[in-house]
Amino acid sequence: MTSTTAANDKPQRILVEGDEDAICEVMTSMLTAAGHECRVAETPTKTLDILNSGERIDLVCCGLTNWADDSFKSMIETTAARTIPVIVSSGTSDIGLMMKVLGMGCYDFLRRPFTRGQLVFAVLRALQHRRLKLENFYLRDKLGLGSGIEIPLSLLVGRG
Repeated sequence: MTSTTAANDKPQRILVEGDEDAICEVMTSMLTAAGHECRVAETPTKTLDILNSGERIDLVCCGLTNWADDSFKSMIETTAARTIPVIVSSGTSDIGLMMKVLGMGCYDFLRRPFTRGQLVFAVLRALQHRRLKLENFYLRDKLGLGSGIEIPLSLLVGRG
């Protein structure tokens, strides 16, 4: 019997992609200090390559500047299909842009500059949300109610 909680016994893998190398370094340092494993993608194309490779990624933290609308939407669809939350960070205070990004399916939007506490809190909330979704899928599947997803649960919890 496979449980979704077993997947949370190991450090969560976070894919970090940002507009600037310094921002990626700071985010990676903060998240590593909080006990997470980080993988850095230098470009949106590399982010999509990693997500499409089947590598276990539990969360994506990314910026907005380097993304074209179509590739950003593709990334959101890829992560949503695998129940991977996306946290976007940007220096903009444009509420319309924030609403657009959240409406596309991002889990959260962090306005820069943010503190270590704000980043870690957003990541913990997003990972907890993911865990609850996976447990819901797992329990629905075990009860014979159908999980409501089109890919095997083993892929979502890193056992495929």
